[in-house]
Amino acid sequence: MTPLVVALASLRLAPVQCVSFGHTATTMSRAIDCFALPEDFVGSEAAFSERVLALPKAAMPMTPRSFTTARGQPRRTEGTIRIALPGSTMKLNPKVFDAVADIVKRARTPTEIHFFPLGAVGLAHAELARVVAERVKGARVSPELPHEAYMERLSGCDLFLSPFPYGNMNSMLDCFQLGLPGVCLDGPEPHSHADGAFFARIGLPRELVAQTVEEYVAASVRLTDDAAWRARCGAIVADADLDASFLAGDPGLFCKAIMDLVRTGQ
Repeated sequence: MTPLVVALASLRLAPVQCVSFGHTATTMSRAIDCFALPEDFVGSEAAFSERVLALPKAAMPMTPRSFTTARGQPRRTEGTIRIALPGSTMKLNPKVFDAVADIVKRARTPTEIHFFPLGAVGLAHAELARVVAERVKGARVSPELPHEAYMERLSGCDLFLSPFPYGNMNSMLDCFQLGLPGVCLDGPEPHSHADGAFFARIGLPRELVAQTVEEYVAASVRLTDDAAWRARCGAIVADADLDASFLAGDPGLFCKAIMDLVRTGQ
């Protein structure tokens, strides 16, 4: 995700050239042959200019990042519900703000929206806070924080919302590590579809993976107002084996798939 890589993706340097995430958007480059992804990240192959190399989930395990905040702490069943929206500033947009404002308006339970945006430093934080204050009643916008401080504040929330159309990955795992349930919006491109894949890996209800903005708002309102359902969804997250779902695997499967491409030349 640097200018150098963008430039290299335009050049034919080898007989077989592949990309993967970091960024999961198609390159639209004639020099790139394949896009390698876990199979459950692939929503629609029509979203790619490359041939999709859909690999077993085990082929692309993630690397853990250590933290000290405890999981599974008691959550509120009444009173104000704190809703977290973690994500980079570039993922926040008017459609997200409008959906969050609608959630606040429609929820019967008092809510606090807490934005935790990566990249919100200095003027970027000041401008984001101004825009959010105009669009979402009572929302709070944190500046970018050191990871431990961010996790500590995130742990005080009751549920999370994933931004759209570009969803979360690292931030979603942060929420799962703290036992938080959430809502995401599915889409055909992997940067949208991966959210639902992450939810499915730990067995969260399909209702939390919205197909439309209206479903996203409705699921968020239900998760806010229905304490029993929120507790059941939170228990699924708290009991999930995150190591098995995201960190375990066999990277040798990835190497084998690439070697097969090299041998066949396609």
